[in-house]
Amino acid sequence: MRLPIVLLSAAVMSLTFMTGCDRGHRNQELNPGETENPENEELTAEDQKNKLMDVASEFIGVFNTADQKDAVEAFDWIVYNYMDYSWDGVDEYYSGVMDDIMNMAARTARSLSEGDFTVNAALEIYDFPKFTGIFEADDNTRSWVYVGESDNVTLRCKDRNGNPAEAVLTASGEEIEFESEYYDSNDERHIFTVVIPSDISLSVKVGGNEYVSFYFEFDAQKSSHLRINTEVKITNIVYNLAASVEKTSVSAEFTLKYGDRTLLAASAAAPSCVLMDKGDDMDWDEWLDNYYDAVEFENSEIEFGKLMAAANILSQVQIKAESEDPSGIYRRIRNLNEKYEKDYGPDYYDTREYNLQYADLLNENMNISLYYSSDIKQAEIKMEVFNNDAYYYVGPVVYFPKDGTSYAFDEYFTESAFASVIQLTEDLVNKYLGLLEFNKIDPVEL
Repeated sequence: MRLPIVLLSAAVMSLTFMTGCDRGHRNQELNPGETENPENEELTAEDQKNKLMDVASEFIGVFNTADQKDAVEAFDWIVYNYMDYSWDGVDEYYSGVMDDIMNMAARTARSLSEGDFTVNAALEIYDFPKFTGIFEADDNTRSWVYVGESDNVTLRCKDRNGNPAEAVLTASGEEIEFESEYYDSNDERHIFTVVIPSDISLSVKVGGNEYVSFYFEFDAQKSSHLRINTEVKITNIVYNLAASVEKTSVSAEFTLKYGDRTLLAASAAAPSCVLMDKGDDMDWDEWLDNYYDAVEFENSEIEFGKLMAAANILSQVQIKAESEDPSGIYRRIRNLNEKYEKDYGPDYYDTREYNLQYADLLNENMNISLYYSSDIKQAEIKMEVFNNDAYYYVGPVVYFPKDGTSYAFDEYFTESAFASVIQLTEDLVNKYLGLLEFNKIDPVEL
């Protein structure tokens, strides 16, 4: 595992994932957040290698297995001990829920297998069955027993030392219903209602200590907006994701924190965009379906202006990306694919000619740059064509303006150059794996 390239790749992926549009941010730049340890002069390729190694080592050093030791060991034993406990005694309360979940999973899997992961399939994942009650683990019968009513789902058991353990899943707020559909193997259309509570939370405690918490907030208003806010906390590791679809804008951002330290933050926005009019009486899921079809079939009403994105690693390494015409890129790639498929057949994407055009198209329309807590651009990420003796393909290279050198990612982030970082990563992963005593898993290949 090459952590520097993993960090950079994760940041770049987050930039491509989080596109947004907001008419109120024209001619502005995204704020990458707090910064520290600025580099106010251009560094050479070698100096930057040392800089990235230092940041990567610091990133790894933030994690301390002792912080999660009690939680990992407790969950490891609980999963091992209770995974085979039977639910036969609570069929009246449970079997129907399991049927709902299995049917939902089957429909989603079918959509995925057919390459049609639409909004409808995504909605099914969040379908929340009406299921509440308190259940306790009976060690004598090795089964779960229904012990009483509740406004939530509560599971109670004990850890290996006999301390009480409890998981509480709660649904609250407004219940939002949407009509959705799926097609069975006979191509018959089935309509069903998806029920989503506006708030879902999960809390897991062992011996009175909360080791895991999860919060999901869902807000959808007809012909207005769709907003999702999620927080996942595992002891002192916190992940936040927020996304919003408005009438004329889309935005998203996320952060990864360890205690009070922000390890990674990313956000994106498009200052101007033209979206399809949702209409006064159209539910958000219906509009998203129409929007998906419009993009797929190049509806000319949909246009995105300048796209900007930023990622910030440990407040020391910033990646900024922008595209003046993302809609144009999409159309030109489609035209390029059609042209070369006509000239070269179905394997056109393996040819040198196609990949040269594809790389040029991306480089002309996208800018990805690397900064170290200042306005000085330290490196650029470009696309070049490579050949592995079997076919041609497009891959990223790092270009350093200071000395005019450029390296393919694999040439720059070599195992020898980053040996110390790789070793730190291996040691950290092995420490976490070492906490697993009962649920052994295959070693991670680095």
